[in-house]
Amino acid sequence: MFTYLLTGLVVCGGCGSRFTGTRATGRSNTYRYYTCGGRQRYGTKTCSADRLPAEALEDAVVRSLLAAYADQDLFAAAVAEAHDRAQLGHSRHEGELAALDAELAKVESGIGRYLRAFETGAMPETICGTRVKELGGRATALRTRHQELADEMDEADLTAPTPEKLAVLRERVTEAVKDGSTASVKGLLQALIHEIRVDSRDAIQPIFRVPVGGDHHEDDAVRAPSRSVEVNGLEPSASTLRT
Repeated sequence: MFTYLLTGLVVCGGCGSRFTGTRATGRSNTYRYYTCGGRQRYGTKTCSADRLPAEALEDAVVRSLLAAYADQDLFAAAVAEAHDRAQLGHSRHEGELAALDAELAKVESGIGRYLRAFETGAMPETICGTRVKELGGRATALRTRHQELADEMDEADLTAPTPEKLAVLRERVTEAVKDGSTASVKGLLQALIHEIRVDSRDAIQPIFRVPVGGDHHEDDAVRAPSRSVEVNGLEPSASTLRT
């Protein structure tokens, strides 16, 4: 079974699709690649993004992650930018949140009315069920947007990780890559990386998460980061991605 450590994280800058793990079999070896989903599904006329050798990409991204976690200034700059965004949008977000609360209350009230109509027999299940489903979808969308705005406003309280915390996570990544299981390495990378943007084989930009929270222990390394504030990493060397 072939494992792809960066599943779901690699995004094509050309068509916006996610890269998926693929493989090709030679005379004596099987080679792993990350291939743009748009190219994979619709062909090179739709997207001409290169296939990326999986092992080389994974190694390059890990090196970039370790380099970023050795540079506190990257995280301090990302947090400062997040603060600026939060302050600029705070008033606007407060107004939108109030509007979302009002609309959500109306939607939930409507769901309640339809359910009561069904319970009393005033409305058949076919009509009531369809309408409740539509309103339920709307309520879910409203709650999702509400959470997004709340998270953005929380950025004002975000603090940059200390050098000590970055050193701990850096050591954990190093140890996991050296001695850990494939599953633990994948879980750690999935938690620490927001996404990897691929504009070409020569322009690959990993974006890391800002770690927050208290002290970390052996069993909670994957849960250490909980904010997806962007920290632009160091571009992996293009030479390492040549086939």
